[in-house]
Amino acid sequence: SISLFPCSLPIYLLFSPFLSLSLALSLSLSLSLSLSLSLSLSLSLSLSLSLSLSLSLSLSLSLSLSLSLSVALVNHSCCPNVIVTYKGNVAEVRAVQDMTPGEEVFTSYIDLLYPTADRNERLRDAYYFTCDCKECKTKSKDKMKLKVRKRNKPPGPEEISSMMRYARNIIKEFRSAKQIAEKYQKTPGELMEMCQLSLDKMGEVFEDSNVYMLHMMYQAMGVCLYMGDWDEAIRYGEKVLKPYSVLYPPYSMNVASMYLKLGRLYLGLERKLSGIDALKKAMAIMEVAHGKDHQYLIELRKEIEMQK
Repeated sequence: SISLFPCSLPIYLLFSPFLSLSLALSLSLSLSLSLSLSLSLSLSLSLSLSLSLSLSLSLSLSLSLSLSLSVALVNHSCCPNVIVTYKGNVAEVRAVQDMTPGEEVFTSYIDLLYPTADRNERLRDAYYFTCDCKECKTKSKDKMKLKVRKRNKPPGPEEISSMMRYARNIIKEFRSAKQIAEKYQKTPGELMEMCQLSLDKMGEVFEDSNVYMLHMMYQAMGVCLYMGDWDEAIRYGEKVLKPYSVLYPPYSMNVASMYLKLGRLYLGLERKLSGIDALKKAMAIMEVAHGKDHQYLIELRKEIEMQK
């Protein structure tokens, strides 16, 4: 592992003051605030080159970023060979693949579950570039990520394209619906109904392992957790876990997080053996991603020991 300069927030897109300025401006626009904006930029050229940006908005909203150009030098790839984690305010970089001396270090800036077109749309929107890594060139996992249900009469290209458009739209609609529910205190039952209806519709064309199905199952799991319906949360989590383990790169924290959630749900329902097994699988991933001496791992070992 490599300990880098202190950094309070993992942001890797800022390679110059010009880009950092564009981030601040786009952020103010996304908040839809017609407010005075105060920017301060300082660039220190020394052995430990650092860039700090702070911005404050009226309306009692304060945003602050502390950035390390050392971490920003790590480029993006959809098949990353390192994971960047944090111990306090120190960024740590750990290899998740065998690497040779002189090989470039790559991490991932985005969620890698989705197919190539979706990933690159996200990269262009947030980071202003298109990825040309091996995975984006070959699209080797796209067929598996967009798996279609086997039927007596297979769906045609137009039906598949139409359902993909529906899936992308429903993901956006659900995100908006969650924000509305938080603002107006609507019951989560409406969100669960939205999840179930979309899963039923997409399930006519897509396999359960299709990433759009997985996305809505994950959202449904979250709603179940909020509602205190642990059994249903486990049901959705178990359906998501196996495809996650295949579709995400090795040592993915998304997979570790799912093992942690399921492990604690199992323990809460007195399924001790299943709970301990899930926590151990999460720990095996986290030992590589975070390092065996990370506080998360110390606490997780204690949690497992208490169950024995």
